[in-house]
Amino acid sequence: MLELTDLCKYFPVQGGILRRKVGEVRAVDGVDLRVAKGEILGLVGESGSGKSTLGYTIVGIYDPTRGSITFKGSDLVARRRHDQRAVSKEVQIVFQDPGSSLNPKRTIKQTLELPLKIHRVGASRKERLAILKELMRTVELPEPYLYRSPSALSGGQRQRVAVARSLASRPDFLVLDEPTSALDVSVQAKLTRLLLSLREELDLTYVFITHDLSLMRNVATSVAIMYLGKTCEIAEAEPFFAQPLHPYTQMLLSSIPVVSEEEEKHKPKQVIPSGEIPSPVNIPSGCSFRTRCPSVMDICSVQDPVFREVLPGHHVRCHLYGLEVGAE
Repeated sequence: MLELTDLCKYFPVQGGILRRKVGEVRAVDGVDLRVAKGEILGLVGESGSGKSTLGYTIVGIYDPTRGSITFKGSDLVARRRHDQRAVSKEVQIVFQDPGSSLNPKRTIKQTLELPLKIHRVGASRKERLAILKELMRTVELPEPYLYRSPSALSGGQRQRVAVARSLASRPDFLVLDEPTSALDVSVQAKLTRLLLSLREELDLTYVFITHDLSLMRNVATSVAIMYLGKTCEIAEAEPFFAQPLHPYTQMLLSSIPVVSEEEEKHKPKQVIPSGEIPSPVNIPSGCSFRTRCPSVMDICSVQDPVFREVLPGHHVRCHLYGLEVGAE
């Protein structure tokens, strides 16, 4: 359904009195990615890895600096320039914080009715009201909440409204930008179950952006790891968690908290990184992870590793792997 090829998004850094360009932030730097219909791709990384920027570029909040986005076989960027409304009807986003993504001056009804008007869903006020009531049932909220303001709802209820708004145009592809991270743990679980049931019921495809690998273990069908704008590792969820290959992935998985010895057995050996994440304005030469990697080699400082398939469906960007796992 979605294919990214060498996708890049750079932001200029300006300095001096004349505000001239003195550098650039490579927020997304040459990402290749495929998402199949019905899939839940978990896009994971630390803060500053570029995962949210990648999601914003997919939905059109940012224009790509370079590269292509193919959606259902056609150029999504070109389609967006020709007919922004048609594309946004198919591709929607749920933001992280419903407190800031919902207009506090509008009632829930006004918020949900706006995309119906923009995309011409519902021929009359009566028909649109029926659609709004169905949306509220879909996200498991009482109909009277339509006439409340966002401030009268809890965080979990506001996020359900945000999900309903994204579904109003009847899309088939959603970017979920850390939709549960601003919520309490019990509310997170309920919203996650809702998103999973909506995927089955409405035949949706998700790119689920998160920093929580333990959540992805239970939710995602495949996982992509990002670090400083680049993908480190991509695989289907089961082999990804059973055999993580990249040192950065192993570091992330080894740091997941567990509550039983059985869970501890399934974690990779603890990888302790050194140093902090480098500045995205001054990314290290060669492999960007080399300054923190416990397995760093001489080649890592001079040559950026190739993103290659080292096992069937399992892609890694690391000099530790040749054409086969374990190759010198």
